[in-house]
Amino acid sequence: MKSTIVLAGLVAVFSSYPGFASAQDTGSPTSVGSFESIVKTKGVTQKTEGENNTQDMAVGSVSGSKIDGKFFSNVDVKGDMSQTSNGSQNSQRIGLGSVENSEVGTYKNDKTVTGAVKQNISGGGSGNRQDISVGSVQGSSVKDFKSEIKTGNLTQDIKGGNNSIQEMQIGSVNNSTVQGGTFKTDIKTGNITQTSVGGDNNQSIQVGSMKNSTVTEKFDSKVRVNGDITQTASKNMKQDLMLGSVQNATVGSFKSEVTVNGNIEQSATGTGGHSQSATFGSVR
Repeated sequence: MKSTIVLAGLVAVFSSYPGFASAQDTGSPTSVGSFESIVKTKGVTQKTEGENNTQDMAVGSVSGSKIDGKFFSNVDVKGDMSQTSNGSQNSQRIGLGSVENSEVGTYKNDKTVTGAVKQNISGGGSGNRQDISVGSVQGSSVKDFKSEIKTGNLTQDIKGGNNSIQEMQIGSVNNSTVQGGTFKTDIKTGNITQTSVGGDNNQSIQVGSMKNSTVTEKFDSKVRVNGDITQTASKNMKQDLMLGSVQNATVGSFKSEVTVNGNIEQSATGTGGHSQSATFGSVR
């Protein structure tokens, strides 16, 4: 399968699943022998209102699919990518140059470029979830993985409500297996920010790290953050930050180069019961 697509821009309203140079499951599993795609577009926006909405955006990614052979993509988004919703029980997910819940032979994402990546949920609802994956492998099995990505600021914002989850995976492997090959990334981002107002919420950021995974050969991740990394929340908050670290994982050779040109801050205000964890260049 080979395609070249040039788009003038896209606005998606209501629950939607745009995929740019991606193999994506939107109901039944997708199975492809090999895949090659080049996409150029302007900014991308998804908007919903109310409860129980799903916003899913895949850019140069494999999601819920099986690729027996080779996957190749090149995506140029000359603008921002944003998801906006309000209410409760809403789910927002953006995958950039990543593999999620899939089986892939050889994956290569060549120089995907985008502006700022933003997720926003307002309205004070509870049980919301936001996920951003950049050059990462999540819940998947891959033989060989290479991804090169440049983005603007990465932002997750939940205004009000309880029991919400915010997660970012950047140049990382989580709950996955890279069997027989190499995991290699080169990622540049702007500020990385998670903000949550409400109680009993969870925030997690993994940068150039491995967690609950196996890489039989080589893990080689290079991430440059041209700005700050910030987690801000209130009331009984759990915050976890991993930079260039390994947790509950097995790896043949691990190399991670993470550069943060700004400040790193975890802030939890309001009533007590907070849990903050920061792991930099460590094994645990």
